[in-house]
Amino acid sequence: KMNRYRFRPADLPGDGARERVRILGPAALDAMIACYDRVQGRTNGLIRKLRTSVAGLLAAPDARVVGYEEDGAIRGY
Repeated sequence: KMNRYRFRPADLPGDGARERVRILGPAALDAMIACYDRVQGRTNGLIRKLRTSVAGLLAAPDARVVGYEEDGAIRGY
């Protein structure tokens, strides 16, 4: 299960480092899994995510996955 949120870009804060936010594509698969694994390791109750479920999200024609990148790693998506 993947939660999906819908919002207008105008609803995001106007300040901050916009260059760190980008749309993620299939090339980001490994980085997304690494991000999830970091959070899962320190969060009670998160279930290990299958590679196929993340790949499916990235391939979904009606979804855009947006990530926050810092120091060469995805910190959230």
